[in-house]
Amino acid sequence: MAIKFWNGIALIENDTYRTQLIPKLGRLDHDQSLLKEILPHIPRGGVAIDVGANIGDHTIAYLNKVGLTGRVLAFEPLPEAYECLTLNVPGAESYNYALSDQEETLNLVIRPNTGESFCSYSENSQTIRAVPLDSFEFTQVDLIKFDVEGWELKALKGAEETIYQHQPRMVIEINEQVFKRTLGNRQEIYDFLKRHDYELQPIQPKNSLNTERIDVLAVPEKAQYFCGFQHKLGEAYTANSQLDQAIIAYRRAIGLNPTISSSHHNLGDVLEKQGHLESAIAFYRKAIDLNRDHHQYHITLAKALARKGMAAEAVAEYRLGMSLNPNFQWSEDNFAEALLEGLYKHHSKDHSKGFQGNPSQKNDTSHDCGVIYLAIGEKFKQEFINAYKFFKKSNPTIPISLFTDCPMGELDGCTVYPLNDKKNPHKLKVDILKKSPYQKTLFLDTDTLVVGDISDIFSFLDDCDLCIAKTPHIDYSKPPYKYLGYESHNTMNTGVFAFKKCQFITKMIDGWITLASKQNDSTMRAGHFGDQYYFNQLLQSGFFEQEGGKVKVIDNKIYNVRPQPLPHLIKDGLFNQAKIIHLRLPAFVPSLISLKKK
Repeated sequence: MAIKFWNGIALIENDTYRTQLIPKLGRLDHDQSLLKEILPHIPRGGVAIDVGANIGDHTIAYLNKVGLTGRVLAFEPLPEAYECLTLNVPGAESYNYALSDQEETLNLVIRPNTGESFCSYSENSQTIRAVPLDSFEFTQVDLIKFDVEGWELKALKGAEETIYQHQPRMVIEINEQVFKRTLGNRQEIYDFLKRHDYELQPIQPKNSLNTERIDVLAVPEKAQYFCGFQHKLGEAYTANSQLDQAIIAYRRAIGLNPTISSSHHNLGDVLEKQGHLESAIAFYRKAIDLNRDHHQYHITLAKALARKGMAAEAVAEYRLGMSLNPNFQWSEDNFAEALLEGLYKHHSKDHSKGFQGNPSQKNDTSHDCGVIYLAIGEKFKQEFINAYKFFKKSNPTIPISLFTDCPMGELDGCTVYPLNDKKNPHKLKVDILKKSPYQKTLFLDTDTLVVGDISDIFSFLDDCDLCIAKTPHIDYSKPPYKYLGYESHNTMNTGVFAFKKCQFITKMIDGWITLASKQNDSTMRAGHFGDQYYFNQLLQSGFFEQEGGKVKVIDNKIYNVRPQPLPHLIKDGLFNQAKIIHLRLPAFVPSLISLKKK
């Protein structure tokens, strides 16, 4: 079976189901109705196990939910699906095994035109390795999803010790049509789970446990029974000002069922009453992770952030809360109070009505310098997370602002600005430049890796308005394209550039927006009428000379290393000076970084 790519997503060519559905829906995690029911059972920072991960269409959602401090393991025995899995979800711990009740060799029967398979002891099929899940070590397991085409009971028996120790929630696919081929048995699976004190329910309420094809949610019985009691006990202790006892009760409730958002929120409230503001904020964020549509959660978090002096984050949460419930009037007043108390300097007329538009358009944060990114869609969100990790290792004190249409968990030193605009990303990129909350801004594409101290870029802006690097000199007249030198004559690359707030930059952005707005969205993409094309059109129009802007061309061998010059930089001994690497080659990044350190 061959692999093909759609919009950067690796697909199995003869998997007619996914090759049609994923492009149609425009996302790898296409099964949103099922994921909506599963994800609340995975806590931020938790451990999720995807058994039968296929190409990663659930794995990617689990990884996003657990965040940077969590862990996701994915098991997929089909070699082609496993290869796609590792390409699509590089952040997961992926294994090319089946799971069974013992370490053994199995035969994998591949179903035609599906990209799927099932395990068997029959011959005339592909040989694979199977291991028990209990051969792995865990400090916690929060959720296990089994989609193993009739091999569920064997996989469950091989996970018996893990299930006993960690009491995870489990999602198990039951399919009678598959059982006819594999001799699987629904009742044996149900009996196994009930022997381990699990309560079973269909994950989609419209189904019953006897529906021919169903996803079953298995929850430890003790969690269902005791959680509500502990939560009510916490409320009673809080009402009587017995805060230490309330904390114990809420923590017990969360331990029994970590998916109840109100327990996290109430625990945060008690901790804040005791003066533990940072811990309270962490639990408020957890409540929002579990239920993003509860306006009160956002408002409570915003108040706590304002108390801590985290201005931009507080404003963003107030705005989210008000958008979820526009009639929640006191949230507007508190929001304006946060601005008036010095977190943002703004006119007092906003006190009664709140604040319209993105706050960063009109206010500066306490930081003079910072970095902004734009991430539209899941693929670029994943790129940003990778870029963020590199950036914070080399520049831990420089703040980051992320503009995105994707949900994001908490990232230290990063303010998230939610976007709902459906514009072409290349037009959005130019738009958000005006929304930068910094006096001096470095814009970075998500496929950049910052591997050195970049504070000198902000120093350059003391003597100029704009810093930008040239593109490499490439002959694009006919393929194969020929590399001619490190710098082109007069073409700039807009994946990395820095600017400061001034009249010239405002005019430059307006001119850039005007040119880009003329292009049809369907034909506007990277390398073809993208934002870079219109920046260079503005440059070549004489605008910069007419407006008297001061532009500094920075060295693209240091601040914007592109793929084509890379072999020449290494050959010339110049790669070690690179600070910003700008290329979308994730498979080679670790070796490049290790080479730089030598």
